[in-house]
Amino acid sequence: TDHLGLTWIASGDGAYILFQKPTYFKANLADQDPLVSCRGFAEDTQGNIYSVTLVGAFILRPSTGMIQLMPFSNEIYGQAVIADTQGKIWITGEQNFLHCYTPATQQFTSYVLNVVEPFFSGWSIQQIRTGQLLIGTTNGLFTKNPLDKENPTPFTKLNGYNTLTESCIYHILETDEGIWLTTDHGLFLVDMNTGVKEHIDKESANLPN
Repeated sequence: TDHLGLTWIASGDGAYILFQKPTYFKANLADQDPLVSCRGFAEDTQGNIYSVTLVGAFILRPSTGMIQLMPFSNEIYGQAVIADTQGKIWITGEQNFLHCYTPATQQFTSYVLNVVEPFFSGWSIQQIRTGQLLIGTTNGLFTKNPLDKENPTPFTKLNGYNTLTESCIYHILETDEGIWLTTDHGLFLVDMNTGVKEHIDKESANLPN
């Protein structure tokens, strides 16, 4: 061992230096039982991180290193989470609820998506340029005004593309063309004012599913 604390080993293949491997990452929630399955992250205006998992929703506070289980999260199998332009945290999960948390007041509000399916899940959520929240579910698209107290409502401007209501929406992307939805039935392009503009799948455009 030299004066730097490094261990040198001489061998028939040359000299080797042994040193301790640096720690590149800090693991969070790795000690949970059962093990968590992290589905999404969001950051509030104070730099706190919200993680939704299949065993609840957690707040990670980087400034202190503290991890806190959110009070309602024992009932949540989280799927998606975002922070809106007002700083509120919105959470979807494997049930017909949309949860909202206001960090400034530590207030929770839950909204109900009116469905009767035996299994229902909110797979994705996005806030678009108008401020409206779009919720992608196992039964199509729902919308929510984040400034009112009304429950989310299903998007009904289908223009004959009724397959959307039977589709699971995995991701939502807003572009200048409109709102793109990736689903288990291909891609849908939606204009929020005029309705579904296009459905792209294997039959219409050779898009493999």
